[in-house]
Amino acid sequence: LPGTKNGHDNSDADDTDPALAGLMSAMDHELSATHVGKSFFRHGHVYDGDADGSLPELDDVNVDLNLVHNIVESFQAQEGLPGPAGTMLGQAGISLPRSDDYTGSQCDADEASRMFKFWTYLYLVCGIVALSVGAYYIGAQGEGHRAFIVTAHALRIYVFLGLYFMTTASLGIFASLAPLKRKRLLYWYTGLIALIIFIMLVVSIWLWTRTLNINDYYRDMWRNQWPDEIKLMFEDQGKCCGYLSRDDSPVGSAASCQDASIKYGCMYTVIFYAQHSHRYIYAGLVSFCLVGLACMVTSALLLIDCSEEVPSKAADI
Repeated sequence: LPGTKNGHDNSDADDTDPALAGLMSAMDHELSATHVGKSFFRHGHVYDGDADGSLPELDDVNVDLNLVHNIVESFQAQEGLPGPAGTMLGQAGISLPRSDDYTGSQCDADEASRMFKFWTYLYLVCGIVALSVGAYYIGAQGEGHRAFIVTAHALRIYVFLGLYFMTTASLGIFASLAPLKRKRLLYWYTGLIALIIFIMLVVSIWLWTRTLNINDYYRDMWRNQWPDEIKLMFEDQGKCCGYLSRDDSPVGSAASCQDASIKYGCMYTVIFYAQHSHRYIYAGLVSFCLVGLACMVTSALLLIDCSEEVPSKAADI
C-alpha cells in the first residue's frame, strides 16, 4: 500500500499493536519466498533482499492502477454478460464497452492496422490476378505457341499461387477484425506468407536454371517434340525456315520456306519469344514476393502494436 514498506505503515510503526506487528512480520516472511509481491503494479522497482537474508524491499503499490486493471479484467471476463464488475460500474454511472469491442478494436484505428489491411487487400488482389492469368493460359494451351514456350508446370504454378494468396489474405483479413483476440491467426498468416515467398524463390531459381541452356533446350524441342503447326507459327511470325537453318527440321509448307532467299532459321525468333514470356513470369513472381514481404512487415508491426496496447491503455486509465 502507499506509504508502506514490507506491508506496514512506517509512520505509525510505534503505535502498532505488538501482536499485529508480529503477525504482519510473519506474513511478510512467508510471502517473501513467493512472487506475490511482484504481481502488483508499483510506483518504482522491486528490490531483492540483501545477502544477509533480510526481506526484500518493495516500493509503494500503485493502488489506483491495480484497482482499474482488476476491474477491467473482471469486466472482460464477463464477455458481455451481466456480472459483478458491470453491475458495480453501472451503479456508479460508468459505462465501459463490451468485452468484444474492448479486445477487438483497440488496434483497429492505428497506423499499423491500416497499413496491414491495405497490404493484405493488395495481396488478395495479387491472388485474383495470379489465378486469372494461370487459368487463362491453361485454357489456351492448345491455341498457340505460348503453351509450348511457357510449360504447363509454370502455368499451373500461377493457379496454385492465386489460390494460396487468396486463402492466406482471407485469413489475414479475418484476423485483422479482432487482432488482439486472434493473435495466433496473425502468426499463422505471417508464417504462411514466409513459406510461399520461399516457394516462389525456389520456382524462380528453377526457371533461371532453364535459361542457362536455353538454346539447346528449344533446339531439342523443335527437332523432337513440337508439332508442325507450332513450328509453322514461328516460321510465319519470324519469316524464317527451320531452327538453325532452313535445313534444320523445317516445315515445308511455310511461306518462308518456299522463299529460296531466306537462309536463316527461327532460333532467334523462338528465343526472343521465350525470353519475353519468362520476363513476365519473373516480374509477377518478384511483385508477389515484394507484396508478401510488405504483408509480413505490417503483420509484425501490428502484433507488436497490439502487444503493447493493453498495458499502455491500463496505464492511461
